[in-house]
Amino acid sequence: MQYDTIKVSTFAVETFLVTRALLPNLRLAAKSHGIATVAQVSSFLDSLGCNTSETEQFFGHAYAYATSKATLNVVTRLLSVGLRDSNIVFVTLNPGYVDTDMNDHKGTSSPPESAESIVNIVTNLSMKDTGSSITPASSSETSSCRA
Repeated sequence: MQYDTIKVSTFAVETFLVTRALLPNLRLAAKSHGIATVAQVSSFLDSLGCNTSETEQFFGHAYAYATSKATLNVVTRLLSVGLRDSNIVFVTLNPGYVDTDMNDHKGTSSPPESAESIVNIVTNLSMKDTGSSITPASSSETSSCRA
């Protein structure tokens, strides 16, 4: 199996399969606690609006990654619509431009800062958020190009 195929499979297909396998547990959690949450980690590379000559340095080498994250957004949105009466919130989260090996440590936020931001978002989600693709307010450099 080629590396790009593994990326698409891991980030899109297998994420869906794991979510589907956990649906009985998610339904039980929603019944017990009033709500359950599935928060999938996406990327600004999933956005058609961000794929410009200015961002070519990212998109030019990330065909499989960008495709897998865009697919993840669609699958998450479909789950939110199909299971809207289940009290399970389905969202995708763009962590922002995080300082990692993937971008040669050029990111504007540290992994702990990004994680803290995601935790703050997830703990405040409600059913009105289901189907959303959320970017933390601190990640304005990537949220302005969302499509």
